[in-house]
Amino acid sequence: MNPVSLAAVIALVALASTSACNESPPPAVPAGPAREPEFAEHTKRADYDRGRKILAEMRAHTGSEMTLSLASELGFKCADLRGVQKSLAHERDPLVSRVIADIEKMCGLDVPLATAQLEAESIEAKRKRSASAGGAERPDVKRECKGLEMAIGAIGAQYTSNPDVVAVGGKYAEYCS
Repeated sequence: MNPVSLAAVIALVALASTSACNESPPPAVPAGPAREPEFAEHTKRADYDRGRKILAEMRAHTGSEMTLSLASELGFKCADLRGVQKSLAHERDPLVSRVIADIEKMCGLDVPLATAQLEAESIEAKRKRSASAGGAERPDVKRECKGLEMAIGAIGAQYTSNPDVVAVGGKYAEYCS
């Protein structure tokens, strides 16, 4: 009997031997994939694990307020993830393919779009402050426009028709042209 089926038998016996009056909850099922990925090159396992760890760290920021320092931190993490993505590109396991797709979405859409929106909001805030102060001249937004341009440039080509990407591109044309 292999170890997996032995563990299943032990769990079933333990479950069957508990009485219906027992109020203790059933044992927790471990989270994660039901199986481990198979690698053509076993050395890629470390890259896969590192990629999953970085993605989890980045997902932990979901819902957080985007700041320039967070955008910078996420940008560096994306640079690291792009290396992982390149390293895993020739692996064919579906679990590895899922990590590659998650990296592409996170670093090709989510992070650059959030960064672009942050820069656009910064431009809007400067324009409002200038208008409320009675400034007839447009405020200097060269730094924000450069950041907005770089963020838009980092958005993957497959996401260019995304409505949020189109909207932020329109803001770039309006504010930075």
